[in-house]
Amino acid sequence: MKQKIQGLLFITAILFISCSTQPKNAPENIEDCFVVSQLVPENIEWTTIESGFQYFSHKIKALNTTWHVVKIDLKNTSGFLQIRMLPDSKNINPVDFNSFIQENDLIVAVNTTPFSKDNRKYSLMGVQVENSNYISMPQERLSALYLQQNPINSKITAHIISQKQLPLKNDSGCPEYIIGGYFQMIKDGEILEYKNIPHSNTACGISKDERFLYLFAAVPDFSPADINGLYYKECALILQELGCYNAMSFDGGKSTQMYVKGKKEVAPYFKRKVPACLGFSVLQSK
Repeated sequence: MKQKIQGLLFITAILFISCSTQPKNAPENIEDCFVVSQLVPENIEWTTIESGFQYFSHKIKALNTTWHVVKIDLKNTSGFLQIRMLPDSKNINPVDFNSFIQENDLIVAVNTTPFSKDNRKYSLMGVQVENSNYISMPQERLSALYLQQNPINSKITAHIISQKQLPLKNDSGCPEYIIGGYFQMIKDGEILEYKNIPHSNTACGISKDERFLYLFAAVPDFSPADINGLYYKECALILQELGCYNAMSFDGGKSTQMYVKGKKEVAPYFKRKVPACLGFSVLQSK
């Protein structure tokens, strides 16, 4: 028995050492650390996964982290763009991410709104609105992705807003989808300061002309403790370089999950079930 315990301790130690270098420390002068050329390759070659959906990924070898991004054309007219999200009712429970994907035949999906758990009861930290129905109420200090969809041509208008702006005036009468997140990382082209914690990240961004929505995830290649990854500012620099004029973070850490059709699922070594997800599919025109 003693030998077995010693063996298990030895294996655990080896795994801990091999799975990650020690977490990188925030530099005294943080501006010196973030170099776009080290985070984003010179040439970005997008891969089309469906009409209106393009994908790119890049491994940052020095950080042992890979980031993934899907660029969605919100004005795509090749089919009817469909928004799928959870929770879609006030019954908030963690779900299997793969089931959410399969049940909705999604092209891309990410985890979204942060949550808390109290005595086995889950609640969202911030707003969630599905088809103009409020599922969870806003928290003023947090941000949100605001989507409004034209029911005739399926084109989507997108904004990143502060939750304290809600409810917004909706003169068009088009259905609203509001997905709560954490904090805005880029506002009107400028990167905002935020605490620097390296771990897995999920985020979204919008181009200046609001035509393109970017869904982003960055995960360490092997880090069971999720102590490596990208700082928020590194994520912001990447999104800015990709073309985002506004961007915000979703729930990160072990909640980080991303699905891209035809690609391997993106998730940290130990992922957890999450109660909030966002996905897109296309109903092809006949």
